[in-house]
Amino acid sequence: MVKRPRSRSSDRILYDDGNKKVVEVDRIMPDGKKARKTIFRMGEAVVVIPLLKNGDVLVEKHYRIGADTWIYEFPAGRLKPKELPDDAARRELGEEIGFQVDELRELTSILVLPGMSDYVTHVFIATGSVVKKPQLEEDEYIETKEMSIQDMLDLARDGELEDAKTLVALLYFSAFKRAILGKK
Repeated sequence: MVKRPRSRSSDRILYDDGNKKVVEVDRIMPDGKKARKTIFRMGEAVVVIPLLKNGDVLVEKHYRIGADTWIYEFPAGRLKPKELPDDAARRELGEEIGFQVDELRELTSILVLPGMSDYVTHVFIATGSVVKKPQLEEDEYIETKEMSIQDMLDLARDGELEDAKTLVALLYFSAFKRAILGKK
């Protein structure tokens, strides 16, 4: 998973809304020179591939305010304070699609915007089933669809899968599916 050596000499908070921060950082670079950069501190998040018994996955068609459009994505969300990634993965699955987890496994973690942020997303796969109505937040508009992995890959190939974390999760799972599922 993501491991980061620290070369911090000082940080200055420019903005903090309790959810994210804009910070000016001073760093000692590998060559010993000092550098200053403004970065976003956004913490950690999860993205989860909900795998059904038939091999299909559940995918959200989610209206995203920042992109001002509907996008396809796997369930995802940020960790709450002191929450562990696996607990966040279970919570997000329940809240967004009503999914009850039987088994959960972290596959990898990714740096989303490493040039300007410390934002880490943990990629999980979960098996289970839908057992309850989703508990969406006030600003969430989500339609859940069942799709095959091949249909998801087709969306990616055709440029219709624009969400980076979902694309990484899908391609990672597709590349290592046999090892992940324990098949020969």
